[in-house]
Amino acid sequence: MIDSTIQLSKLSSLLNNLPAIVYQCRNDEQWTMEYLSDNCWDLTGYETNDLLYNHNYSYSSLIYPSDRHLVWQEIQEAIASHTIFEVEYRIVHRSGEIKWVWEKGKGVYSSRGELLFLQGFILDITNKRKIEQEKSLLLDITQVITSSVDFETALLYTLQKICQLTDWDFGEAWLPEKCGEFFSYSTAWFNPEKNYRDSDTLSLAEFKQHSFDFHFHLTIGLPGKVWREKKVIWLKDVSQENLFLRKHLAFQCGLKTGFGVPILAGEEVVAILVFFCRQCFPTDNNLLTLVETVAYQLGTVFKHKQMEIQLNQSQRELATIVESTSGVFFRISYDDNWAKDYINDKCLSLTGYSASELLINGKINLAKITHPLDLQRVLEVIKNNINQGNKYTVEYRIFTKDNQEKWLREKGKGIFDKEGKILGIEGLITDVSKRKEMEEALCQAENKYRNFFENAIEGIFQTSPDGYYLTANKALARIYGYDNPSQLIDNLNDIENSLYVEKKRRKKFISLLEKNEVITNFESQVYRKDKSIIWISENAREVRNIHGDLLYYEGTVEDITKYKEAQEKLSYQAFYDNLTQLPNRTLFLQHLSNSLDKLKEFSDSNYQFSVLFIDCDRFKAVNDSLGHSVGDLLLIAIGERLQNCLEEKQLVARLGGDEFTILCNDISEIKEIIKLAEKINLAFQSPFLINQHQLFCGVSMGIFFSSSISFLEYNKLTPAQVLQYADTALYKAKSQKRGYYQIFQGEMHNEALAELQLENEIRHGLIEEEFLLHYQPIITIATGKIKGFESLIRWNHPQRGLVTPNDFINLAEQTGLIIPLGFWVLKQACQQLKQWHDKIRQLQPNSPQLPILSINLSCQEFNTENFLPQLDNIIEETGINPEYIKLEITESCCIFQEEFSVDILQGILNRKLQLWIDDFGTGYSSLSYLHKLPISGLKLDRFFVSNIDKDNTKSKIVKAILSLAQDLNLEVIVEGIETENQLKVLQDIGCKFGQGYLFSRPLSSENAYNLINNSSGVYNFNNICN
Repeated sequence: MIDSTIQLSKLSSLLNNLPAIVYQCRNDEQWTMEYLSDNCWDLTGYETNDLLYNHNYSYSSLIYPSDRHLVWQEIQEAIASHTIFEVEYRIVHRSGEIKWVWEKGKGVYSSRGELLFLQGFILDITNKRKIEQEKSLLLDITQVITSSVDFETALLYTLQKICQLTDWDFGEAWLPEKCGEFFSYSTAWFNPEKNYRDSDTLSLAEFKQHSFDFHFHLTIGLPGKVWREKKVIWLKDVSQENLFLRKHLAFQCGLKTGFGVPILAGEEVVAILVFFCRQCFPTDNNLLTLVETVAYQLGTVFKHKQMEIQLNQSQRELATIVESTSGVFFRISYDDNWAKDYINDKCLSLTGYSASELLINGKINLAKITHPLDLQRVLEVIKNNINQGNKYTVEYRIFTKDNQEKWLREKGKGIFDKEGKILGIEGLITDVSKRKEMEEALCQAENKYRNFFENAIEGIFQTSPDGYYLTANKALARIYGYDNPSQLIDNLNDIENSLYVEKKRRKKFISLLEKNEVITNFESQVYRKDKSIIWISENAREVRNIHGDLLYYEGTVEDITKYKEAQEKLSYQAFYDNLTQLPNRTLFLQHLSNSLDKLKEFSDSNYQFSVLFIDCDRFKAVNDSLGHSVGDLLLIAIGERLQNCLEEKQLVARLGGDEFTILCNDISEIKEIIKLAEKINLAFQSPFLINQHQLFCGVSMGIFFSSSISFLEYNKLTPAQVLQYADTALYKAKSQKRGYYQIFQGEMHNEALAELQLENEIRHGLIEEEFLLHYQPIITIATGKIKGFESLIRWNHPQRGLVTPNDFINLAEQTGLIIPLGFWVLKQACQQLKQWHDKIRQLQPNSPQLPILSINLSCQEFNTENFLPQLDNIIEETGINPEYIKLEITESCCIFQEEFSVDILQGILNRKLQLWIDDFGTGYSSLSYLHKLPISGLKLDRFFVSNIDKDNTKSKIVKAILSLAQDLNLEVIVEGIETENQLKVLQDIGCKFGQGYLFSRPLSSENAYNLINNSSGVYNFNNICN
């Protein structure tokens, strides 16, 4: 009994110390353990009692889920055949680590053949499997990478192999973009059998598709963090990790554990691999070691492939360069035979011999085909330079295979080992036969054309490399102020210091020749013999002997002083006004741009500047009346007077016409500018005496001061905008009164923009025919009958409704739009009157009187050169009888250009139209022109009618005008009659015709015609007049 116990104790000790677990279990799905050796802790992490009879855990629960079926199936097959079973599978250690085991066992049967239980042992083979898998995987991946067409194919294969080996569900690769700023999705692999989904989840294929939309910068997301830290990062549950930016997709796909691994080529991350599993696992160091090893291999192979690609590219580029060069590249042995180690195929066209014939084993070497008279010289040049470690250049003759003589130029250098021993020579040989022929021809031509040298217009020279003249012709001596070439050569023996004004020019001259061998149009300033300075242009080249040694420089010299002066004059004309000699717009804008830059650069300092935009009042009247010659002299005098008002840091420029600008820098406060503006105004109160004419010409000024705008505004400000702001202020000043200045304020800009908008709307209105005419009756006061109408323009604005002329006529006159607008009114009014006349004649064939129509003309319209031709066209097109048209002009239209105006007025009368002076009694009223100008009547301004019933003076003035008009046989129409009292006074003093709101407001064309076509045939206002 004691012996038996001892034996059992020894056996138990033996079993417990074996490297494998010894077991006995039932053949059920839980593998219920009946016996386990005590050393199961090392393999499983569980105590023996935890697993016996499934107290706490079954052994089946330790088997990796996807391996359970395989284990069961293989063991059952062995039991069925009563054989020993051997199976390899994975188990999950209590710590979560995956281990590979090898199990060997057999079934134990009763005497009746019934299976009683299973016995066997389980051995840990994790390390063995790991080594085998890594070797196999690394071998496969290395072969694939090496043979892959591209890196992405290798990555996809790697993802597939790792997923299949580890049973992980999904693997993906991220690659850097060319810009290097972020990583993008490249490729992915997953087991198609695991690509399932239900109504609430995404498939792995959908996870892959959505991932293409992501890009990760450094530190962003899992790829970005792996990129930055260049190490593996393990996430236990990516569906819950904030670092994992695709966690919502991972959650929908059921993905849990994930980790990222960098692929490094040196220190550069060239790719990132990421793997996912649908289960949660703690960090698996064995798995990470495997994947890191694969990643290292990938990085190494990638680096080698890149180096191979770069090497191939360099070789291709070098081959391209060699083949595209006209010369022959060679490498030669440093021996008596000068045998060639390498020579490219261009040697065939150069020598007639193929590369194989000239190489080291060929029958011919270059020394044998070199001209005998040149060979010794060539060898000496090469040996002397090589022995001194210098590059060499030598020219010599050879005999080609077909016995032709050619000149070659050889450039080469020595090849040395580490100890400085000469190994060989390499270089380039080019064919210079044509150049030699040209040099020979040149030499022959030199003798032939010596006469040309002596009598050439251009200077011709030869100078030594160290700076003195060897030869010079007469022209060169003349250019430099010497009596003859000999005198020049004797005196100019240090060209660098004696000839050139800028001493460095000679060195520049030589440097360009050394680089290019020829230079053209080399311009410099030089001293003549009398020390006066002129401009010259040189063309020159190097002249070398047959050994390649520099002999001298030769070339030509041309005196370009007059050309340079003309160039300077053109440059001056580009920046200065030709008339006043003041800076022009271009130069002014450059200075203004500099001021703006300084303002922006020193925004925190007190630097400010100002611009004055100046317009000469009444200059146009002087120019038009006294002629352009007087006008030009006046502009010159204005420029001089402005300059006399300025200080040192102030610049005046003429922009064009009668517009001048002044730029003032370093202004401390606005008072300085106001003081200057007042100084200018005071200066211009004195008359100008031009050609015995005493002319008064004041100025209006718009002022821009840089402190009037905010930092944000002037940081974007341009010179053109500054001028625009100053011009806006000038416009405001001119609208106030002449000889006035205005400082730019922000609201002025808004007003200018509003006017610009209105101008555009007027243009649009003309195109879209938004304008129309209304008609106000003109009444015969004695009878109350209609004499005619005055046409008045209205604007049917699409947004503002019906707009009166007060809101747009002034702007139309300022912008010149009054001309097309005025001609439109003239044509439209004539068409309307013709229609009325035609209808009246149809209804009343015996009508005693047809209505007349008054049409207002603007001064600009009246003074256009084509006014009369336009008038003729309108009369012809409308068919109107011109006798029924009255054209009304203001007095100012003809007061300054009386001769021109008289011609136009006479032309109007010759066409049988009537001419009336509108708004008589205001403006430039002058009795002298009433008998000079061919006018038919006067339109008395409403100013005289206002309060005429209360102001006896006004009634006397009107009565005097009526008397004067009667004596001159002129009709008078009084406008602006609004009350019966006004009408009564006008009746009493003998006024015949009138118009105003008392009779009728302006009417549409339809209502005006209805007023004409009343039941009695002639509508009257007897109820008002009587």
